[in-house]
Amino acid sequence: MILLYSQVSLRFSTGKPDRTREHTFHNEEPEKFKALRKREEKFQAKKCTSVRHEDDMPVAYLRGTQEFDGLSLFVEKQSVIVPRKATETLVHACMNALRDVVVDRPRILDLGTGSGNIILALLNRLPAAFGVALDLSTDALRIASSNADSLQMSDRCSFHEADFAQLHKSDKIPSELRNELRRGFDLIVCNPPYYSTKDQLHMSTSSRKHEPRMGLITDGGSYKCYEDICRYVKQPVLLEDTPTCKFFSLNPQYSSTFTGRYESAGTRA
Repeated sequence: MILLYSQVSLRFSTGKPDRTREHTFHNEEPEKFKALRKREEKFQAKKCTSVRHEDDMPVAYLRGTQEFDGLSLFVEKQSVIVPRKATETLVHACMNALRDVVVDRPRILDLGTGSGNIILALLNRLPAAFGVALDLSTDALRIASSNADSLQMSDRCSFHEADFAQLHKSDKIPSELRNELRRGFDLIVCNPPYYSTKDQLHMSTSSRKHEPRMGLITDGGSYKCYEDICRYVKQPVLLEDTPTCKFFSLNPQYSSTFTGRYESAGTRA
């Protein structure tokens, strides 16, 4: 139900026909009606954003875009996962950490960029920063590049097809990317797939049907991606010149264990 309340003007005549006067009554919206209307509008807006197609497709895929940290990003079914509002917390945490890093042009590495939502949100907040973004999926890189173009950030971020699980093996890294990695980074950020094959039973039907499996589920166990990442970020070539901060998104179920096992890598979760 949507409650509508309007201001009404009433006009009528009084007195004799030759002495007609117009009277206008203006009634402001009562505060309790205004509060109720705003609650109804908020409820309807929330309901509309969660409405799904008859085959349970997220509405973001239907309209082809999703807002993230104030940016409108292209998304595509089975190519990139829909950026979550909760992931904006990762962006905010990175911004807080970078306040302590004294550097004119911060360099940011995004492992598994997907739609590019995290790296592009950070670049939007840090006009002098430069980003390097990796993904295994050519479809994801295509969409991330399109998002960078539409936001006029394509000259501030390079996108590379690469497996971050192999970054500790120099012979597996293309020369162009290797040169970028050797320059070091002030911030490494990652929102990896952290659902195990067993965990996927608890995922929504919508995610299982329409979002790319690669972006959500890891086959090597819940810690597989984190082990791969930490193997790389501990490499001296990455840490010798710059005070690097590392931020990962975690499945809350495993956060305490992860923090204990990998705090030696200087990682924040």
